[in-house]
This record gives sequence, C-alpha cells and structure tokens, in this order.
Amino acid sequence: MRFLVTADVHLKMWSDKLFDEFGIPMKLNESLFVFDNMCKYATENGIKNLFVAGDVNDLKNVVHYKSFVLLKKIIEKYNNLMFYILSGNHDEASREDIMSAVQLLDGPSNVKTIVKDPVEIENITIIPWTNNVLESLKEAKENKILISHFGINEAKVNSGMSIRSKIGLKDLKKFDLVLLGHYHYPQNIENVYYVGSSIQLRKSEAGEDKRFLIVDSDTLDVTSVLTEGYRKYYNFDIDDESKKDSILKECKSLSDEGHYITIRNKLETPIEYEGIQIIHEYEKEECVRGITTSMPIEEQFKKYMAIMDIPEKERDNYLKIAISTLGIKNKNG
Repeated sequence: MRFLVTADVHLKMWSDKLFDEFGIPMKLNESLFVFDNMCKYATENGIKNLFVAGDVNDLKNVVHYKSFVLLKKIIEKYNNLMFYILSGNHDEASREDIMSAVQLLDGPSNVKTIVKDPVEIENITIIPWTNNVLESLKEAKENKILISHFGINEAKVNSGMSIRSKIGLKDLKKFDLVLLGHYHYPQNIENVYYVGSSIQLRKSEAGEDKRFLIVDSDTLDVTSVLTEGYRKYYNFDIDDESKKDSILKECKSLSDEGHYITIRNKLETPIEYEGIQIIHEYEKEECVRGITTSMPIEEQFKKYMAIMDIPEKERDNYLKIAISTLGIKNKNG
C-alpha cells in the first residue's frame, strides 16, 4: 500500500494583515490550500489513504471552530480518500464531550480519528499522543511501520535546536520505519522521519523546506514532496557592501510576492527599505585612548596604567593584584 503522511497543520484563525472576503485570515487559507493540494496529489497518483500525524489544532484547549469546518469541507470533497487522523499534544481539548480537537472531524465515512488507544491497520501501528505514549510504545507489538506524535532525544525541534525527551531511538527498535509529527523541522534520523509542519508557521521556521511524505508500506520507500503556495519566511545577512544591492533586489522581489523578509545588516552604513524588517547588527568597537574591547584583559590593564601615569616599577604589582582579584590566569602562568 502507498499512502500519504502529513502532520502539524496547526489550524486557527491566525492574526494576519490579509483576509479574504469572508474574513478568513490568509495564513489559514494557505494551510487549507496546501492540505487540498496534498489530497489532489494523492488522488492524481492513485493513493487511497492519507494519514495526519497529530496537531491539526494549534492552540491547546482552544479550538477555532471555523477552521475545522473549512478543513472538514476539504475532507468531504475528497471522498475517494480515507483519512486517518491521530491526536497530537496540541489537539488536547478541555470540553467534556470531546477528548481531542480531531474528534470534530468525525462524521464523514472516510474519516477515522485515533484519539486514545493505539490502532493497527495492516502492517501499520498508530499511536496517538497521550501522557503515557512511552508506555504505549513499550506495550506495542513489533510491526513494520509506526505513525505517531512525540519528540525523541536525537531529533531537532528546529535547525540547530534540540531538547531532551524521555523517548529515544532505542525505544523504537521494534519498528522498521517510524513516521512522526510533533517537531516542525523536517528531518530523518536512522529509520525515523519527522514529516515537519505543512507550511512555515513561524519566523523560527525560515528557510525550511516544508513537505509531505509518500510511503510504500511494502518496500518502506519514502518520497518527500515539497509543499508550495504559501508565504514564506526568509532571512538575509548583508555583511559585504559589494553584495548589498543584489541582496536588496532579491528581498524586494520576494517581498512583492508577499513573503516575510528579515535582513540583518552587519555593515556600518544603515539600510532603510520600506516594508522590509531590517535589524542593524553592526557593533563599532569601543576604543578609549587606545584600549579596545577586543584586547586581552591583561593588555587593557597595561594600557590603562600607562594612561594613568602609574610608575613603571609599580605596574607589575598592580597587574598581579588585578589578575588575582578577577581570577584570570595571565600568559606567564
């Protein structure tokens, strides 16, 4: 069986500068557009099953109902597909009549929500997010594929950032292939794939290529397909005067397309560009009568004593006292 996997849709009525004629924020429309495109891709390529690996909702215990109504319309439109939607940590609900926001998608015959207990479909084990997900992993039987929603020690939350988790690769050895939601940064660690969020949701995801996965449950082949059709976050550094104009031209073009641009200007000369966020990071080195912040602290003391006209024969003693007081080991030991 070939199937499609996505995760971390994070639906809500996003704060946005742009809204459609019905008052729907553009960012929500973009998430729904990308989801619709996934369904279209699956239909055109003979794929019958689509898995959502958690976090359909964005705000824990708060559901923007309209966003779920719009997603449900897409699901109903693609009645040729079977949707398996598991609960993630952001899908937790405080309402007494539901345990998870994904239960709001129940109703259509082509939807199965997985909220509390693990489910097996052919050679696929599905484990939804709960506070006891590690216990569920330990109790699960060996199987070819796991689809779930949690963090592992060896993965990154986003580029360059990781956090400790009580689950690691060692806990996943009973599965040949593991497909996870939870971390928005698309990545592959050994037999584990984080699908990543379907669009760039926040500035911290700038530069990340978002995707969905096509998986063959027989061969375990995994194909990554990039998502498009939404505004992206871009970060640019300007630290070379000769490249400034070409970078600004590219930024202007991307900004005109609606993308979010941040420029970090590391040149001494300020840059102003309407509609683009520019952060000036140039730091002029402080220099006081020959003392600079980049000098070793010992050299700064020597310069300072010369400026203050301290007799040369007394300087070594003052230097030893200063170094001892600050706990610094000088170059002579």
